[in-house]
Amino acid sequence: MRPFFTLLFACCQTIALTQNNGARSSSMGDLKMGLSDLFSAINNQAMLSEIRTISAGVNVQNQFLVKNLSTAALGVVVPIGKGSSALYYSTYGYSLYHQNQLGLSYALALGPTFSMGLNANYNSIQLGEGLGNESAFYPDLGLNYKPTDKLNIGIQFQNLTLSKKVKQLNELWPVTGRLGLNYLINEKLLIGIQGNVYPDRPFEINSGLEYSYSNLFSFRFGFATQPTRVSMGIGFKIQSFLIDLASSYQPNLGFTPSITLVFNHGK
Repeated sequence: MRPFFTLLFACCQTIALTQNNGARSSSMGDLKMGLSDLFSAINNQAMLSEIRTISAGVNVQNQFLVKNLSTAALGVVVPIGKGSSALYYSTYGYSLYHQNQLGLSYALALGPTFSMGLNANYNSIQLGEGLGNESAFYPDLGLNYKPTDKLNIGIQFQNLTLSKKVKQLNELWPVTGRLGLNYLINEKLLIGIQGNVYPDRPFEINSGLEYSYSNLFSFRFGFATQPTRVSMGIGFKIQSFLIDLASSYQPNLGFTPSITLVFNHGK
């Protein structure tokens, strides 16, 4: 079984690094730009500025229904002055490969149409059987421009310092440039598309839509490339709690379910 898991990690590691982004994003084809929720702390820090209540939540995802490929993430957002700050933690893997990420973000609206957010990451890897540990700090930058009430244009840059993951192999933590836009067609229907540029991977596209049947219930669908996958999910609100359920499907590897539970204080 160990060779199998080693091969599986090698094949899908790039997917795993993008999967701890909350069930709402996962159900919309891993769309990150323009979505304002708890997981903006990792998806696009600039969108945290729109969260003006204390929020806390957890996300759990089981990649391809393989027990050893599970991710658990939790976060909290607290409005501070004219901005909002977030603390985020995720853990992924099993005894032979375990990855942890800790992030501290702050976002500020610099005007009625523009916001900016910064995130400081600490990432670590523990390798089994005495292979050692690796860790690094690096920053992310998120920007959002809202020219109208219906349109969001987001940009994010990951790992601005080009920090290395495995120094001996000259391997970097994810270096990504993202550009995306979301458009609110009407009060019920939101659509979005996003492009991702990587130095070591093909160009990737994420797209999704969200149909809000009411303030209490939403349907979501998505499509993404590199690798090709489709996704869907639902979200519903029970008093101060938001619950999101999602599942994506990759034809060669199977299903990846996820669930997010968020508590919004004062809502």
